Amino acid sequence: MTKRKAHILDVAEGLFAMHGYDGTTTRLISDTANANIAMISYYFGGKEKLLKAILDRFADDLYLLVNRIQEKEHDPQERLRSWVTTYIDYVFVRANPIMVAHRLLSLITNKPEIFSSTRKAFDKVYEQIHRTLTEGKKAGVFRDIDVELTIITLKSSIEDLVLESNLIKEDFNITVSEQDKLYPDDFRKRVKKHMLLLLGVYVFSSN
Repeated sequence: MTKRKAHILDVAEGLFAMHGYDGTTTRLISDTANANIAMISYYFGGKEKLLKAILDRFADDLYLLVNRIQEKEHDPQERLRSWVTTYIDYVFVRANPIMVAHRLLSLITNKPEIFSSTRKAFDKVYEQIHRTLTEGKKAGVFRDIDVELTIITLKSSIEDLVLESNLIKEDFNITVSEQDKLYPDDFRKRVKKHMLLLLGVYVFSSN
């Protein structure tokens, strides 16, 4: 992917997260990206396919992260710990794709081409996590957990920190600098510690 194409994707991702799909025009994207409006059609074929490209890139990035951990960590517990902490690092730095995916969920499901493509991309990530939890159960290193609900619980717990970030920062009296992006580093460490403790209590077998 060229730098120009990646830049347009980054800009559109931020605008969709902030203004929604309908509130973001191709003119706004091109002006903000300092790009000719024709480039959006040239690279992506229009706004709808640009949205699809954003979601596909997010899913592909997650799959690469998960797959690297899958290849590196053979122990299911270490694999799950690494996945959770890596996902926290990723979404706290790149919150916009989460915002886009959740904000436009009803729109995406009503657009079969986008939904089908995006679902396939995210299914690859889901399958890796599902395999890890299933292997851990069979090996006896995980409790007799409901695998599907455990995935939803872990994913939702992390993503809610992104979706509710403004409220959380107000409730926790958190001050954020530009360098911190979503949250300060000390709060990110606090979240990681909390999630790992939850894994120890709920998922990992004490036997």
